[in-house]
Amino acid sequence: MGDERRKGGLKNWSTKRLVLLALVVVLLCVGLAIITWWFAKPHYWVWLGERDFRGTFEYDAQSKRLIVRNETGHEVQRATLGYRMPKVEWTWDDPWICNEGDYCFDWERRGVLSLVYEELIEERNLHCMNVTWQVNWEGRTEQETFYPYDCFDTTRAHWYGGAEVFSQRWPVNNGSGEMQPYITNDYLSWGTSNRDRYGSVMERLFVTSEGVGIVIEEDVPLHLSLNASGDGRMCILSNYTFHYPNPRARLPHMKYSICVGENARQVHEYMYHRYYRQPSGLPADLVLKRPIWSTWARYKKDINQTVVLDMAADIVYWNMSASQVEIDDFWETRYGELHFNETKFPDPKNMFDYFHQKGWDGTVWVHPFTNIDSFTFEDNAAFGEPDYWVSQAPQKATGQPDVPGLTKWWCGTQYAALLDVTNPLARRWFVSRLEELRTNFTIDSFKFDGGEAQYLPDVNYRTYNTYTNPNFYTRDYAEMAAIFGGQTEVRVGYRSQELPLFVRMFDKSSTWGYDNGLKTLIPTALLFSILGYPYILPDMIGGNAYDGQLPDRELYIRWMAISTFMPTMQFSIAPWQYGSGNDEEVIRIARKFLEIHERDVYPQLVTFANEAVNGRRYAPIIRPLWWEDPENILAQTIDDEFLVGDQILVAPIVEPGTTTREVYFPIEGVSWQDARDRGRVYRGGEFRTIRVELDEVAYFFRN
Repeated sequence: MGDERRKGGLKNWSTKRLVLLALVVVLLCVGLAIITWWFAKPHYWVWLGERDFRGTFEYDAQSKRLIVRNETGHEVQRATLGYRMPKVEWTWDDPWICNEGDYCFDWERRGVLSLVYEELIEERNLHCMNVTWQVNWEGRTEQETFYPYDCFDTTRAHWYGGAEVFSQRWPVNNGSGEMQPYITNDYLSWGTSNRDRYGSVMERLFVTSEGVGIVIEEDVPLHLSLNASGDGRMCILSNYTFHYPNPRARLPHMKYSICVGENARQVHEYMYHRYYRQPSGLPADLVLKRPIWSTWARYKKDINQTVVLDMAADIVYWNMSASQVEIDDFWETRYGELHFNETKFPDPKNMFDYFHQKGWDGTVWVHPFTNIDSFTFEDNAAFGEPDYWVSQAPQKATGQPDVPGLTKWWCGTQYAALLDVTNPLARRWFVSRLEELRTNFTIDSFKFDGGEAQYLPDVNYRTYNTYTNPNFYTRDYAEMAAIFGGQTEVRVGYRSQELPLFVRMFDKSSTWGYDNGLKTLIPTALLFSILGYPYILPDMIGGNAYDGQLPDRELYIRWMAISTFMPTMQFSIAPWQYGSGNDEEVIRIARKFLEIHERDVYPQLVTFANEAVNGRRYAPIIRPLWWEDPENILAQTIDDEFLVGDQILVAPIVEPGTTTREVYFPIEGVSWQDARDRGRVYRGGEFRTIRVELDEVAYFFRN
């Protein structure tokens, strides 16, 4: 009996050993399978620029989330690369691993994302990554079509750069812009319907207060939104809508660089130096020193030789300084003819000679449009020269001459032809006509209006040189304007920073607020500066008076105070229009501000204009406070103070009915001397309440 029990026990033990051994083998196999899977699986989570087990750029291809960290490991940016990626039947939602770039992900029948890290050996604490999307539409349905669409969180930092807009804010993510083609526009055309469009000056450059910078390639058919409906994101989309010519039938693509450094100034200096050019020279010295006087805001189109000479006589009578007098719209017989209306201007040469006797220059308003009721349009059409204009692309080869692609613009109810600035013959023809005008009447230069890509015809248009980016029209137009020297002004800018031109802010409204009024003046100047346009012309003092009323007296004076510290000043509404009887207070204030500009501001303008041209890297003339104090949280958000170079702090009044304001003095360890009372000195890093009377502007010299 005992032997049988012993045998049974041994048998059970052998069975248990076999089971245990089998279990161990299974566990080993499972473990080996897990290890094999772990090392063989696609690496959906990747890091580029690895340091201490953490990447500068970390991307998860499953969630499509990008994290950017700075040199200290602090998270400074989040983004979604591949936003709104559609689902496609019979494919995985996760990508395949491909072999392009440092890391590459292929979402079948949708798109391929390539990430390439750049090691910047000569740049301290700077790291960059190039992002590229190529789409793959093979076999897809319309619902499955993927367009490169990346979104960046704007809630973790303050953003700077982008485009001029109607309600300009600083930082720019305090404003908003719906998803739309990223092209230059006239946002005042067609009433209020265009006010949400991007404006006349723009670049594909953004930097943040956390030291992140983004530059988007020029040939991307870019659409962009910024804080659309308050969503806290900047989104970029690539899509060939009708705004973007696509003669080679390319598929949408996206390419941009994202860099991270220590702060906004460092990353801006690096990315600007890498992708853009500094100004090649200085504009006219006299215009930096003394104001422009224009006919526009005061007289609009109701001008003639008598009106202009009366305005000039008033400038002399009231003892005001001037650099040049500007004859604005409507001096031509018909738009595009470039002939003085002999009824309105019987002897224009005599008028310009008078300006020269007074030591002023004379300029004239011009534009790229030729109305179809003009003799210029009729003559060119009759003699077979439509190639001077942007043409309507033929649907098929007909052997017939090109037909001008007509456009609507803000002057006249009729359509107009648009000058094709890509055609050397057209440019030569247009420039020669302006040169003839200049020679015949001793005109010194011109105010070039228009030039936005918006005015390219809505039809399938064609230019002599095909554009991949319609903003190149803006660039080419500015290049043509620059032929006429440093007195010339334009209102557009796109990759034209090297041209020594005055870039005018778009027409401002005679209001106090962010509705294109006084409060947008400093934010617009700071935007132009960051985009690389230092020679800022802040449009008409007091705004353009489009309601037909004289701008509010207090508004006019406060506007004049800000303009005093800009690279140039421009009057149209005159100070003497506010006098009644013996009331000459506004005239006295104007003389005072003109003296401040010439005595205190002009020398700094010359110094820092030379720095913008000749410095190792671009630095603006008009600077945000954070340019000199980049890691100061307060300096990153202030939109009603600015610096002239690094020497003058300006803190104007921008609210009605007040004579006091809080002034923040930047840069700890620096002291600021009140220009109005040299005995008062304020320390950097503190707020102080400052009194500013109506005839004053608070400005301070750096000690």
